[in-house]
Amino acid sequence: MLSDELRAVALQEARAAAGMLFGQIAFRRGIDLEDGLEQALDAVDQVYQGFLAMLAGTSRMSVELGTPREQNTTHPDSERGLMATITDTQEFDVTITTADGRGFATADALTYEVDDEAVVSVVGATDEDSHTATVRAGAPGSALVTITDSAVTPPLTAAVAVTVTAGPTVAVNITEGEPREQAPA
Repeated sequence: MLSDELRAVALQEARAAAGMLFGQIAFRRGIDLEDGLEQALDAVDQVYQGFLAMLAGTSRMSVELGTPREQNTTHPDSERGLMATITDTQEFDVTITTADGRGFATADALTYEVDDEAVVSVVGATDEDSHTATVRAGAPGSALVTITDSAVTPPLTAAVAVTVTAGPTVAVNITEGEPREQAPA
């Protein structure tokens, strides 16, 4: 539960920020007084809720992706950026950091959702440690992994786009056709 002091600070900051964002309330012909006040109060409330969330708990999330490695090994294969492209034999670790408005780490429980589980799966995230997980390749294709912190309102989300390509060739099958006569030369 937030103290009245924190709520007062958030409301003061919201009023100041709303004034800077939306300017002074100006009433013009054709605008109802009640509608104008309601719009101004909605603007202040929107900013207030944002400041209150910053003071109360997690307000940001960052995602760090590990280097791809062959599944079931610990040898890193290559460097990568935030969008991941891996082969169908690879996996990589994901480390999520959540922090409050002042930058202090929070321990909110995170959930992972994959839009195409045939392409990738998320393993290793537990109730005790949902801030680390492994993204494991399946079939070639593209998938979006969405990480959500529902402990705050509105929930924070981060997404990682993963493209899985076919791995290196490991087998060659040759199928012989039916014999036929060569065309005359």
